[in-house]
Amino acid sequence: MFSAYNPFAPMGIRGADVNAPFAYYASLGAWIKLAGDEVWTMRYWSLLLGVITVAASAWTAHRLFGDRVALLAAFYVAVNPILWVFSQEIRAYVVIPLAAVLILGFLEQWLKAPAPIGATVSARNFSSGERGNLSLLLLAITELIALYSQNLAVPLVAWLNITALAILLWRRSLRRIIVWLAVQLLLLLLYLPWLLTQRPTGTALNSPPTLNLELLWAIWQSHFTGIRALNDADVLLSGLIAVFGVLILVALFARLRRDHSLFVILIISQVILIPVFELAIIWAAHIDFHPRYFIVSVPAMLILAAWAITPRQIAANIRHSSVLLRLAFALLAATIMIRTLHLVYSSPIYQHDDFRSIALRYSKLSANDVIVIPYGWEPSLDYYSRKMGIKARFVEVPLHSSMSTILQTLMDEVVGADHAELLTWFQLPADVRAAFPCVLKAIGRSSNDNLTVSGIRTERFDALIGIKRYQSQAGKAARGDTWQAIPTGLLLWGDQGICMLTDWQLTTPTPADWHLAAQAHADFNAVLGQADTLMLNDQQQPTSYWTPTIVTQPLFISLQMPVPDALTVTLSLYHDVVPAASKLWLSNYAYNYQKTNIAWQSASAQFGDFAGLAGYFASEDVNPNNGAAVALLWHPLKAAPLGYRVFVHLISPDERVIAQDDSEPLNGLRPTYSWVPDEYIHDLHRLTFNDKSYHGAARYAVGLYDPVTGERVKLADGSDRLVLPIQVSVE
Repeated sequence: MFSAYNPFAPMGIRGADVNAPFAYYASLGAWIKLAGDEVWTMRYWSLLLGVITVAASAWTAHRLFGDRVALLAAFYVAVNPILWVFSQEIRAYVVIPLAAVLILGFLEQWLKAPAPIGATVSARNFSSGERGNLSLLLLAITELIALYSQNLAVPLVAWLNITALAILLWRRSLRRIIVWLAVQLLLLLLYLPWLLTQRPTGTALNSPPTLNLELLWAIWQSHFTGIRALNDADVLLSGLIAVFGVLILVALFARLRRDHSLFVILIISQVILIPVFELAIIWAAHIDFHPRYFIVSVPAMLILAAWAITPRQIAANIRHSSVLLRLAFALLAATIMIRTLHLVYSSPIYQHDDFRSIALRYSKLSANDVIVIPYGWEPSLDYYSRKMGIKARFVEVPLHSSMSTILQTLMDEVVGADHAELLTWFQLPADVRAAFPCVLKAIGRSSNDNLTVSGIRTERFDALIGIKRYQSQAGKAARGDTWQAIPTGLLLWGDQGICMLTDWQLTTPTPADWHLAAQAHADFNAVLGQADTLMLNDQQQPTSYWTPTIVTQPLFISLQMPVPDALTVTLSLYHDVVPAASKLWLSNYAYNYQKTNIAWQSASAQFGDFAGLAGYFASEDVNPNNGAAVALLWHPLKAAPLGYRVFVHLISPDERVIAQDDSEPLNGLRPTYSWVPDEYIHDLHRLTFNDKSYHGAARYAVGLYDPVTGERVKLADGSDRLVLPIQVSVE
C-alpha cells in the first residue's frame, strides 16, 4: 500500500520495494484517489483486472478458435481458483495473466495481417494491413506495461520472442523479422533502467525444485491452487485436478490428430514454454517453488482445454453428446472452484492476510508497549499505524546493526515497557532472526502469544525489567583445524536464561554444515540448561557456503531455575555425519564464559597419549541422599581414536564402589574423539550411590575406558585409574 501512495519513490530503506515494478501500483494509486483506500476498495481494482482477463480470454479464444471455444474458455477462466485468488489480492500478479492472453491475441492478429508494415492504407486494406500495425503497437505497449508491473513478465517476454521469431523464420518473413527485432530492441532500452536496479532475492536456505514427475504434478496443481499450502493438501481437490488434467490431455491428443494448425501450436507454446522459462529463473535465482509463479500461462491453458473438447464441426448425430461433454467439463471446473473455496475459508493456513492481521494485533497495544522492527522501517505498518491508530511506540533498528547497537537500543527503548512485539519474517538475515529474540528473552520473558501469517511473525515479550547480569568476554582466541573463535562476545543473564553473542571465523572451507552447542552449569550442580543451533551467516547460509569472514552467532540457553552467582558455559562445535545416526565431532574446542568460585586442585596425570588431567574439584563431605559431585579439568594432548567413557568411583577402604558415574565427557557434549590439543574441558560428574547405608571414609578414583571392550586406559605408571589425593567423609 505504501507503493500505491508512492509508486515512484526512490528505492531504499524508506522507499519502494526494490524488486516490485511500479506500473500496477501507480494504477492502484490513481484508483484509490478516486475510490478511497479501504482494503476492499483497493481489492476492487484487482477484481476489475480479473474480470477484464475473462473478457480478454474470450476475445483471444474467439480470434483463434471461434465462438463456442470462446464461451467455454471464458467460463473456465471465470471459475479458475488461482485467477480468483489473485483477483482479490492487492498485488501485481493479477496483471500478468491478462497481459499474457492479450499478447497472445495481438500476436495472432499481427501474424495474420498480410500487408507489410508501412504499406499504403486504403479502404480495401485497412482491415488487414493497418490492423496489423495497430496490433503490433498494442502488443508492444502491453509487453512494456507487463514488464513494469511484475517480474513474472520476463518469462512471458522470453516465450513471445522465441515463438514469434520461430514463426517468422519458418515463414521466411525477413522484413517482419527486422521490424520485430527493432521493436524488441526499443522495449529493451525502455526496460533497461529498471533491469539494472534488480537484486538477487534467493538465499542458500531456499530449496529450488528438482526436475521430476512430482514437480510436473506440482506445476499442474499450481494452475488451479495459487496457494502453496493447497498443493496436495486435500485428497478430493487433488483428485479433481488430476481428473481434469487427464481428460483434457486425452482430448487434446485426439484433437491434435485432426487439427494442428499454426495457431494451435502458438497457444501450446505459451502453455509449455512459459513454465519452462519460469523454472529456469527459479533455479538461477535459487528461490523456492510457489504456485503463483505459474499463473502467467493459465488463461492460455484454459483456452486450449476448451478447444480440445470442442470439435470444429459437429455432426447431427453427435451434437447432443458434444454439448453434454462440454457441460460435464464445465461442471468439473466449477467443482474444483467450489472445493477450493471451501478449503480457503476453512482455515487461515490457506489465506493470505499478511500485514493487516499483524496490524490488527498491534492496534490493541497500549502507549506503554513497543513494536520492535529489526530492519529499520516497515512501510505497511507505517500505513496501518495511521489507519488504525496504533498507539505503541515503534523501535526501529537499522538492518545489519552491530550487536552492541542492538543491545544498547533494546536496553534504552524496551526496558520498562509493558509488552514488546518483535516483527520478523522468513527472509530476514539469520543474525536478525536470532539475535533480537535472544536479547529480548534475556531482558524479559517470552510469551506463547505469538502470531505467524504467511511467513511474517510477531513474537510477544513481557516483564521487560532488564538483564540481571552482563559480562563482556575478552581473552585469548581459541583455534582449531577449521575454526577460530574471535576473543569477543557478550553474555546476558536474565530470568529465563542466558543469551550469548559470540564471534566466529571459518579458517578453512568446509563441506560440512556445523552446529554450535552450549551447556551451562553452576559450579558442581546439575546441568542448568543446554542449547544447539545450526550456524548461519547473515545471508542465512550454513557453513558449507561460508567465506573466511567474522560471523556473530547468537545462542539462547533456557534455564529451569534462576541463574546462580557461579556459572560456567561451555561452547562446542560439531557437525552431523550422514547417514550415521550419531554426531561426529571434529576440530572442536570449548570456549568458556564463567563467573565461578571454583578453587581447582592441581593435578598432573596422563592417560594414554591423548588425555591429561590438569585439575579437579570434589566434594569432601558427602551425604548419600544428596549424592556427590566431582569436576575434572581435562587438558587434551590430541583427539582419541574412539569415544572413551570417564568413570568416577567413590570407593571404600576395602575397594567397594559405593557411588559412581560413568559417562562421556560433559554428558556426551565433548566425546574424546572431538578433543583438540591445548584446550581445557570442564567435565562435571554427579555420582549415584550404590550403597546408601555406607558411612565412613572414602576416596575418589578416576579413569577412562573403552565402552565396547571395557578395557581401561593406562596411566604413565601402568595403573588403570587415578586415586585423587583427598579424604572423603560419607555421613
